[in-house]
Order: sequence, then structure tokens, then C-alpha cells
Amino acid sequence: MHRFRFVPISLPPWLASCLAVWLAATLAACGPAQKQAPPPGQPKPVAKAAPRCTYAVRRLSAYGKGGARPQIAASSDAFIVAWEETADHRAVRVETFGANAEPLGPTVDVGDVTSAVAEPRVAAFANPADGFAVFWSTEQADTSTIAMRRVDRTGKPRTDVIPVVVAPGARALDAVGSEAGMALAWWNWSGTPHQLAVSFFDKEGHSLGRPVTVTRAPAPDPTVDIVQGTTLRHRAVTVVAWDETVDQREHVVVGDLGVARLEGRVDLGLGETPRMGNGVLVWERAHEQAIYTAPLGGGEPKRLVEGHLPAAAPRGPRATAICFLRDTDPTETEHIDELSCGDLVDGKVSDLTRVAVAARGIFSLQLAVGPQGRIGVAWQSQEEDDTAISFAAVTCPDVAAAAIAPK
Repeated sequence: MHRFRFVPISLPPWLASCLAVWLAATLAACGPAQKQAPPPGQPKPVAKAAPRCTYAVRRLSAYGKGGARPQIAASSDAFIVAWEETADHRAVRVETFGANAEPLGPTVDVGDVTSAVAEPRVAAFANPADGFAVFWSTEQADTSTIAMRRVDRTGKPRTDVIPVVVAPGARALDAVGSEAGMALAWWNWSGTPHQLAVSFFDKEGHSLGRPVTVTRAPAPDPTVDIVQGTTLRHRAVTVVAWDETVDQREHVVVGDLGVARLEGRVDLGLGETPRMGNGVLVWERAHEQAIYTAPLGGGEPKRLVEGHLPAAAPRGPRATAICFLRDTDPTETEHIDELSCGDLVDGKVSDLTRVAVAARGIFSLQLAVGPQGRIGVAWQSQEEDDTAISFAAVTCPDVAAAAIAPK
């Protein structure tokens, strides 16, 4: 057997230098790729900024219960969400939440509805200690009743069920609380002529005067938004926005509401589902799949963003919280809705953040601004064999000096 012995080789200095240069170049080529600077005159790539809003989402309705028609309101220290459950028996249920979407109490059944129609509405009283008011509609043989029940911050009922409106076809549309009590918008959907009115009540549900007629030509499925503590043309402390049929087309209208009559109105043109923000009205034009805005006192409507079913409310001294939907699947066989929320300032949307996506569609989108300026949003989504109610608490930063326009 032969044995091999390694003998060190002595290289000439010039050859050793060449081998060292070659080895260094080879190792550099095998190392991590290096980022090259852009050519002179070319802008540096900018990373896309992540949305600055955060959110927490909860499903509220039980599986298989057919949750429908959610509504939301907020005080300075709590959110309340009301909805129907329709699978076993018709019921109006509520749950309350803190700023971070943490439940303040259990889900509460505030009223069993033995006959058709519930359509709950909720309002927060001006003083958080007074809690919330929940409204819903029921039908009898030849008339309808809008009932009210007060609940506290945890959703626990504070009163029995109180009838506040009795009229043929009466349905609640919107409600808002004040220092004195509350204002309730409603309409007689089955009577003719149709009439949209607002009734005022004290905190115990006692009527304060006669209902005030807003319009006798409401849209076929009207949307109403009431705000108290503000003025449109310095005539009243309550402003109401609604959609109305004008020349067989739906228009959005806003007006000052006095205790005895509508003091004035401004027609902002074609559209539906109006919602009020800080000095602005937001609505959709369904035939354009676009959301528009204009000053409450009147002005040229401006196309804001592509989307539908907007929800809005004042947030802080100058911003408007806004949420809306986009249908992300253009085919007729699917209806994939994307829910986004952010702020509207000076005609631009900032911090737009995607909160939810529903493969079979989102409906009945509602919004309220509550504790610490958080945005509370509630919606109904379609599932394979059920409908679900969800709630999200969205935290956006304080509004900066300038908003960022959406792409």
C-alpha cells in the first residue's frame, strides 16, 4: 500500500497576489445581493405607507339566528348595537361596548316581536348617565306601533316597553338624543300619501307636541339622518337629511327642523342614503357606483370616491368619520364587498383602512363616533345559509393639518 504525503508548495509572490484577488472576487459574487443606487436623476423608490387606523372586530349575532338590520349609537363612554334575530322568533337584541370593543354586558333581548317588522333604531342621550333609547316597530291588525325602551350603559333595561307612535304603517327611521329627550324620524310606509315626520319626546317617552312633517314625497326606501346641537342656516338646533322623490328621481335634501315645522331646506341633487358629517353631507349615486359630498348649506356636489352605502358622522372639531363599501368582484355571479373606514377632511379621505371583506356581500352599514373619538361600525353580512351581525371599533389618529387624497 502506498502512503501519500502532502508537501507544501511555495508560490512565487506575483502568482500568490493574483490568486488572492481572484478568491476575493469569487466570494463577493457568492455573498448577499447588494442593492444598487438608482441612476442619477431617477427618484428613489418610496415604500407604500401602511394605514394608520387599527381595529377590533366582533361577531354579535349567534350562528343560525338570522341577524339583520343592525343599528349603532354612541355616548361619550360606550357604543350600543341593536339588531333583529329572525330564525326562531322575532326579537330585538342589544349589546354595549367600550372604546376597544370590549363588551360592557351580555347580549340582552329587549323585546319579543310576535308580529311582522322590527327594524330597531337606537339613540344615545346627551348625558351618558341616562343611557340609551331603543326603538322598534310592530304591526297589529289595522295599525302599527313604534315602541321604545331605555337601557343603561351595560344594556340592562331601565324601563318597560313604552309605545311612542301609533299610526297605520308606522316605521322608525332614525333617532337622536338631546338634553331634553329625543327626536324620532318615522314614516307611514303603507299609507297614502306617504309622509316622513319627526316626533319629539322627553326622556320617559312622553310626547312633546305634534309630529313635524318633513316631506310627503319620501324615497321608496328612505334614509334619514338627524343631528342635534347644530344649525344649517341658524334657524333651528336640529338638522335633518333625507332622500326624496323629485321628478321620479331620488334627490338628497337637508333642512332645519323646528319644534313646529321644517324651517328651510336645501336640495343637493341626485342621490340617496344621505349621512351628515362635520358641516358636510355624504351620499351615494348608485347608478355611478360613486360617493359624493357637499357642504350642508349647499354647494357644488363633489365626487369623493368610488363606492356605495356610505356611513358618516362628525369626529372631532373638523373631521368626518366615514365608512363605505366597494364591490371588488365585477362579475354578476359574485358580490364580494370590501368595507373601509377613515376620515374625511377638507374634501379628502385620509387613513383609509380595510376593516372587513364579505364574500357574499355587506348590507345595512351603520356608523357612530364614540369614546375617545373611536369609530364604531356595525354591518350585516350574508353567509352561505345565514346572515350575521358584526361590530368593529376603529381607532384612527388625530386629524393632521392636511388629509391624503385616496388613489
